[in-house]
Amino acid sequence: MAVNLQKAGTDLASVLAPLGSGWPQTSATGIKSNGSDLNALFASASSGTAAAAVGFLQNGTDIGARFAAIGTTNVQASPSTTSLSGSAVAGSPSGNVTTSNSVTITASKGKQSGYSYTWGITSGSGSVNGQGTATASVSSTVNAGTTNSGTLQCVVSDGTSSATVSGINWSCQNTSSSYTPSLRSFTSPGTTTFTVPAGMTSMTVLLVGGGGGGRQNLSPVNNTHVGYGGGSGGASSTATVSVSAGQVYTLVIGAGGAAANNGGASSISGPVISTSVAGGNTNGASAGAGSGTGGAGAQVTATAGGDGATYNVGGSNITVGGGGGGGVTQAGVAGAAGGAGGGGTGAPNAQGGTNGLGGGGGGGASDRSVCCGTLIYGGGTGGTGGIYIYG
Repeated sequence: MAVNLQKAGTDLASVLAPLGSGWPQTSATGIKSNGSDLNALFASASSGTAAAAVGFLQNGTDIGARFAAIGTTNVQASPSTTSLSGSAVAGSPSGNVTTSNSVTITASKGKQSGYSYTWGITSGSGSVNGQGTATASVSSTVNAGTTNSGTLQCVVSDGTSSATVSGINWSCQNTSSSYTPSLRSFTSPGTTTFTVPAGMTSMTVLLVGGGGGGRQNLSPVNNTHVGYGGGSGGASSTATVSVSAGQVYTLVIGAGGAAANNGGASSISGPVISTSVAGGNTNGASAGAGSGTGGAGAQVTATAGGDGATYNVGGSNITVGGGGGGGVTQAGVAGAAGGAGGGGTGAPNAQGGTNGLGGGGGGGASDRSVCCGTLIYGGGTGGTGGIYIYG
């Protein structure tokens, strides 16, 4: 509607119309009252207070009163919703969940355009998707069978004034079944299988070969008195892999070697891992990583078995693969100790070597009958290997 008052050929109504949509304007109106441009006279509108009467009337009402009705012209902002939520089968022990809906901020007043949007999580453990835009959602890493929740806010600015939208609630639920990792031990010699249970996404595997048997005289001679050495421990290794529920793995647990025999290899084979470790050697030589050497036998002073290796599997320290101690023949003298990790003790006079536990057995003393060349005291049996699975 024209008021028939013009400034530079433009009706006053058109000149003043932009002021009705918010403060401030980018340039002076060119219309002054008592030496002040209308922009300056209406500056108080930015705080919601009325400008003083300026002496210009529109339909009988002073223009100052017209603009007083506008209220504050600082940036205003409002959200499309105050509740965000989402749920997903995100995995165990935890997984990422994103809200299925988003919130959009509607901004007004201020400079009318060029708004900036700064989002922030004000409570709860989450992250914002859509930073710097008017629309955002929330993602959170959630433990299986639980819900994370919190609040979100957005600060909207036009570079001069700003508005904060707070109290936007969010929640993210992981509907996967709760799963607690555990350590499983397979220590019976032979072949078996392991099926990955629901909720298990990673597994740590420790393989241990069977220990080598303690040495002994395979061709006994009457009245021969010689101590023999222990067998070495089985080799060992560990690995961590990602797995999926339902996968099936074949496990072979190596048996300990009988006296004067090597231990059996242990192995795992399946969709994402296939590997093996060697059993211990009856001759006392190391079988590989983690394998303690067998101690040497003697008449009086035998050698202790070498230590095996210690692994931390799911928070449990497991020591395996100790070598067997050497045997002696001197009466009243103890055989040498086995190495840490199950190495068997070497035999004293007139006894056999002790069996190992994942390590080689101790060597048997060579005392034997005075006739017929019959072996009486043999080497100890190597310890059975093992497979340990944590996840």
